[in-house]
Amino acid sequence: MIISYGTLHRYYPSRNWLYCSLGLLVAIIFTISLRYFIEQVITKELFQLTNYPHHYGVKNYIIDNYFYAFRYMTFGVIYYFVTYSLYKQKRESELLLSKQAMEMALLKSQINPHFLLNSMNNIYSLVFHKSDNALPAMDKLTDILKYSLYETKEFESLERELDIVQKYIGLAKLRTTLAWYYTIETDIKDTSILIPQHLLMPIVENTIKHGDVSSEESPAITTIKREGSKLHICSNNKINTSLKDKTGGIGLSNLERRLQLLYDNDYTMDSNLTADYYSLNIIIPIK
Repeated sequence: MIISYGTLHRYYPSRNWLYCSLGLLVAIIFTISLRYFIEQVITKELFQLTNYPHHYGVKNYIIDNYFYAFRYMTFGVIYYFVTYSLYKQKRESELLLSKQAMEMALLKSQINPHFLLNSMNNIYSLVFHKSDNALPAMDKLTDILKYSLYETKEFESLERELDIVQKYIGLAKLRTTLAWYYTIETDIKDTSILIPQHLLMPIVENTIKHGDVSSEESPAITTIKREGSKLHICSNNKINTSLKDKTGGIGLSNLERRLQLLYDNDYTMDSNLTADYYSLNIIIPIK
């Protein structure tokens, strides 16, 4: 029972049918072997008693006890699927609650209020000076707001996510007259692959708010690569120690919680902070 439960617990979520089958086979063999050892070896040594005659061969013993072992293995299988069903229901409930909380968080802090105010002021200035950049800037801001408020979903295409963060960067550039050295690079040709919605936004927002994006010697960069069935996102930037704003959008901690709910333990998110540099690595399955 324990072996069959442990096998399914370890390999069923990833649908590894080979290891599931081997594990259940081991459970049957182990149960038969354990019963044989107790009934035919231990009791014989201690009490001179056996459940089967001495001339009863091992082969016949295995055949005779197959259904006995199968019964106990079945208990483990049933117990696993009952607990797995309860776990899955709980996880789906958490995902639903997380999605609702995420939508509220997007309204309040995904588009940082200071960023929104600065963008509107910059656009007003462009309109006042009759700049040709006024309408494109307004289009970018409108699309970002529509995406955050009305297009909420669990997963979105990489293409759409890249489009939104590039527009976010375009508006962020309006706030400064300094040279800009922050790029997002990807070698993925099929950008229709799905990733969690707003996966890139907190990464980009964190880089712009806390990173030094004006350093030509140490440019900030976010790379997105496909590695087999995984998507690897790596972000590196020099820290801007002169910034006072320490509040960051939806936040990387919220992002990690969402990844945990979406992928259970099938993801990696780790960061490294030094006195001068910050790096972030995220690895998730590709849908």
